[in-house]
Amino acid sequence: MNSGVNSQKLFYVISSFFLLVLIIFTLRVNYASSASNGEDGALKTFAANMQASSPSAAAPQQSRAVTNGQNEVSKLEEKEVSAEEKPVPAETDAAAAQAGASNAPDSIASIISVEKIKKMPGDFSIVVDKSRYLLKLYKGGKLVKKYKVAIGRNPDGADKKAKGDLRTPEGNFHIVSIHKSDKWLHEGKFAYGPWFLRLKTPWQGIGIHGTDEPESLGKKASEGCIRLHSDCITELKKLVEDQVVKSKKKVKVDVLAKCEDGEDE
Repeated sequence: MNSGVNSQKLFYVISSFFLLVLIIFTLRVNYASSASNGEDGALKTFAANMQASSPSAAAPQQSRAVTNGQNEVSKLEEKEVSAEEKPVPAETDAAAAQAGASNAPDSIASIISVEKIKKMPGDFSIVVDKSRYLLKLYKGGKLVKKYKVAIGRNPDGADKKAKGDLRTPEGNFHIVSIHKSDKWLHEGKFAYGPWFLRLKTPWQGIGIHGTDEPESLGKKASEGCIRLHSDCITELKKLVEDQVVKSKKKVKVDVLAKCEDGEDE
């Protein structure tokens, strides 16, 4: 009886030993396999990085991408190319902001600025510098605003001498009336922006107004009028309308071929 029990215990011990050996062997095989796969992955990643940094391999990089990281880089590059090819609006061009002129005033900042300027003492007056394509607004003799403008498209840029000569007249004028012009058509287009500030000049139809072509600002582009960005003419109208409409005071507008240096500095 004791002999049978001992034999059974011996069998369990031997079985347990072999089972333990089998488990250890299995673990070692799995570990070796995982290590091998990890080394292969590391080698692939290293090869991909070397491939991306090599100038000779730059052209076929996308077709030979071997990792998710490379695919993501390719997607980002495609997005960047698309963004570069997308046209940039003219009013955001840095060149359009030269000479301190405002092309599209922020609405909130404009409201604050308008109210602050209107509280300043003195009357409004305007000077247009044709040589610099600038409209300068003064309050009580102090410069408070600058706007980029377009003038008559005659290449010589000279003083207006005849009807239809496509020149902007030079001289001392004033605003006689303000008109809502967003529905005015010229050659089938809404060409005058939201407001038209009519000037008293020897020539009919001359004024300061907005435009449907903001890219024309800073150029000789009009038929003789003075063009502003449509947002700017709205701001200018808010500033001067009380003086024109309520106070019935003239807003003087001096249009000069060129302002003397340092005049408004």
